[in-house]
Amino acid sequence: MILLFNVIRYFVERLTILCQVVD
Repeated sequence: MILLFNVIRYFVERLTILCQVVD
């Protein structure tokens, strides 16, 4: 479960960075 949480968190951070770059 913790591993899955880390993976989701990783993708969330990536999406946030992508949004900042696009904006």
